[in-house]
Amino acid sequence: MSLEPKILFGPHGTLLEDEERQTGIVGLADPTQILNGPNYRKAVTRVARAYLDAGARVAATNTFRVRHVLTGNDPARIDRYRAIVRGHLLALQIAIDGIDDEIIRVISLGPAGDCYKPQEAPDRLQAEEFHGYQASEVAQLDVDYAWFETVNTIEEAVGIALAAKKAGVRCVISFVIDSEGDLLGGESVADALREIDGVTQNYPFGYSLNCCPIEGIQKALQKCGPLRHRIIAVYPNASSFPQSELSGKALHDHVLGVVDPDGVAAYLHGLARENHLKIIGGCCGFTPSDIAKICHAVRHGIVQSHLPRTDKNRG
Repeated sequence: MSLEPKILFGPHGTLLEDEERQTGIVGLADPTQILNGPNYRKAVTRVARAYLDAGARVAATNTFRVRHVLTGNDPARIDRYRAIVRGHLLALQIAIDGIDDEIIRVISLGPAGDCYKPQEAPDRLQAEEFHGYQASEVAQLDVDYAWFETVNTIEEAVGIALAAKKAGVRCVISFVIDSEGDLLGGESVADALREIDGVTQNYPFGYSLNCCPIEGIQKALQKCGPLRHRIIAVYPNASSFPQSELSGKALHDHVLGVVDPDGVAAYLHGLARENHLKIIGGCCGFTPSDIAKICHAVRHGIVQSHLPRTDKNRG
């Protein structure tokens, strides 16, 4: 990767929900619907292409929520999961075709349970079994990374890393943190890195912070001390409110979008330069225009050290 950070896609879900409301096509926001005809595949491709046209060069599949297919006892669930993931990868590749730049392709994978309820997360053995299905599928695909997003406990993260190592897939584990820079259950990111790297002999390619208040990122990096070099990516939410207030439907009702796009872009670029981050972007509430602002800041060397305005600090 170059010295300047690459830019990661924004979220698919919010844009697909908007398109669903505008078109009246039911199910566009449900990633499992990709098996039910061309409308969904075309919608996913349009969203992906919008982020590519904005300048993003780390392209993620819209498969974060597909993990729920693996729950239950349906004997066909693994075949169904495989078909959905491959359908999304095809939709992404259609969007990428014709782009001359190098595109880093990642499969977006989610935690076993609720992203914002660490008390419901599996232990490492349960996590290794669950995520073994996801890792084994990615191992058969031509992608750059298995990107495990919005992980909220050390135990599940260890299980993820063990599953990825067993499957032989290059993985990134992305933690969801609070505004103080800690995991949602109070565990420290530094402790997570030490534990995972100790158990797996530094197997993950790197770590990330996502779906979080932007205020928590610098705090988490500072708390990591000499381990901060293991964090390669950050992509916060547009909203700075706690994730517990933004779960489910409330998320889409509350997030008004990025309040200060120029400030967010310059701040993220500043974080990248200061901490040698390889990838930056935006999570819930970001749009292609917001991603374009980040690309512009990187391209023109625009940085700022002070926090941008958000929905919690509009001054």
